[in-house]
Amino acid sequence: MGKLSLKSNHLAILGFSLIDCLIGIALTTIVISISFPSVKHNQQSLLVKKEARLLQQHLENLNLSAQIQGVDLYLKIQTDSYKAFSDTDQVLSTRRIPAGLSMVIQGQLNQIAFYKSGIVTPATIVLSKSSFQCKLLVSLRGRVSTIC
Repeated sequence: MGKLSLKSNHLAILGFSLIDCLIGIALTTIVISISFPSVKHNQQSLLVKKEARLLQQHLENLNLSAQIQGVDLYLKIQTDSYKAFSDTDQVLSTRRIPAGLSMVIQGQLNQIAFYKSGIVTPATIVLSKSSFQCKLLVSLRGRVSTIC
């Protein structure tokens, strides 16, 4: 309810009219519709970055495990998952990446080798969703760096 005011000998009610409320709702709707694609893109980039961090940890763990255990380990990469296995073809772990993400290894036969000597097959792995992508660069010594 609005305030009562006495102006020039008549009673007027101060407050918002229906038109004022409709304009406010319209402006709010416009602002939300403009910011929605930005929020969606931000969610996609966070998903790709999170998955890139998990894959980086997995790669670093495989490199350390190969050296500590004294065995050769391998990581086979497919578009929707990756699988770690030993030189005796024993599967050590499998991870499926979230739906909508794609993963490609560039310049290799979809496999990275982690040798017990500490040498690793250099590779570039690209994780992407829509227009956002992260690259994981695996060096000859097993160091992994992420570029998003």
